[in-house]
Amino acid sequence: MKKIRFFSAFSGIGGFELGLKNAAKSAGLEAECIGHAEIDKFAEAVYQNHFPGNKNYGDITKINAKELPDFDILVGGFCCQSYSTAGKRKGLEDERGQLVYDLIRIIKEKQPKIIVLENVKAILSNASGASFSTILSELAELGLYVEWNVLNSSHYGVPQERERVIIVGVLGEIPSEPIFPLKPLYKTHFDKNRIISYSKSRDIVKFRDTANTIIASYKGLGNYNQPGVLEKNGRVRRFTPLECERLMGFPDYWTQYGADGKLISDSQRYRQCGNAVCPKVIEATFSRLFSMDDIARDLA
Repeated sequence: MKKIRFFSAFSGIGGFELGLKNAAKSAGLEAECIGHAEIDKFAEAVYQNHFPGNKNYGDITKINAKELPDFDILVGGFCCQSYSTAGKRKGLEDERGQLVYDLIRIIKEKQPKIIVLENVKAILSNASGASFSTILSELAELGLYVEWNVLNSSHYGVPQERERVIIVGVLGEIPSEPIFPLKPLYKTHFDKNRIISYSKSRDIVKFRDTANTIIASYKGLGNYNQPGVLEKNGRVRRFTPLECERLMGFPDYWTQYGADGKLISDSQRYRQCGNAVCPKVIEATFSRLFSMDDIARDLA
């Protein structure tokens, strides 16, 4: 079985790893992680529970790219807080927003054949589009052919309206066919009239068959436009951590334990799910890449 090597930045609880490994297995490939970068101790505890032994290089700003082993693929959901509508939207002027330049620094040094990055949809409009344009230009200057698209998790196997920008870069020549748009798998939804959210003033109830985006600070219906479940007895409750894992497309109880066997708190489990990348979206992206003859040939 052909082995491909990858580096995972801002790895969180391993959504990129899970999606990439599943796509590689379906394509008859073995995906090996040569290292990852994560500074959140709770996310790292969950990550190591599922991917024990993967070396954590820690703070991406302190990584010496020359010391990294060679790899074929780089993945990363770089910090979204600077671009999200839930924050101050300072974009590339914010310290967290500038972490993307550390990704670019590593890409420049290691020259991976493929990169796949993820961020919130709001990055497209940050600074009237200037932030996103700058990032794409920086990647193109490294010799990468770059495409991007907005993918909604509800089209790829989970009942959550979670729109994220996926950026794909391929080193070298332009592929013989476009990478995007991806063909949606199917629309996933709940039974109607079970999922609800409130308007900002809480005077309007919205009934839905999919959940709105789960965010890191999810506390249920107390947050504007956040989803909850209407029970048959009329009681309204928030999703459980297990249900949030399912909304994200992770296996059941993915965030329940750390590598030391200790329970992870519910507040951390909600936070981790809200910060995560949907593995099924990543799997669909890589399944498309691995199915393209010229890209598959370059990985051989």
